[in-house]
Amino acid sequence: MVFKASLIAFYANWFAKILAGFEKQRIARATTPLKVDGVMGAFFLIRREVIPSPALFDKDFFFFYEDTALAHTLKNNGVSCFIVPGATIIHLGGKSGSEDAVASFYQNRYLYLNKFYGPFHAKAVNFLDRARILRKWMLYSLFSRLTASQRIKEKQRHYELAWEAARLK
Repeated sequence: MVFKASLIAFYANWFAKILAGFEKQRIARATTPLKVDGVMGAFFLIRREVIPSPALFDKDFFFFYEDTALAHTLKNNGVSCFIVPGATIIHLGGKSGSEDAVASFYQNRYLYLNKFYGPFHAKAVNFLDRARILRKWMLYSLFSRLTASQRIKEKQRHYELAWEAARLK
């Protein structure tokens, strides 16, 4: 996944999806290494001499947003990042759906925004996240009353957990 330093993408999910779509198309057309703002995800290579001091990853992040914080730090330090279009990897993602993972996601999202964009934006995006979560929780709660679908009930439970997890403490 490509990192793009864009605060507006946190405020407008639709904008983030448009940016991601353009980046995917740009990568799909590339035949040579492609310079990007940064890379995130389960697999990347990095030269030792560009590792920020004192460590590669920020110790405040454990799971979720640790790669985003690293990509942002490297970009801020002027480190060039490239995507190699011919390289592939298979990542079996989406297996981190526990209650703790939902809480970690929102805690680290807030921490990332606070560190790189300040407390105003961290709180504002958290407010918008809570509004989105509440809307989806209410929708899936309604659907779960109308159907016996286990998938709908799991989604309803996920958004219930997310509602609690995204609450600022």
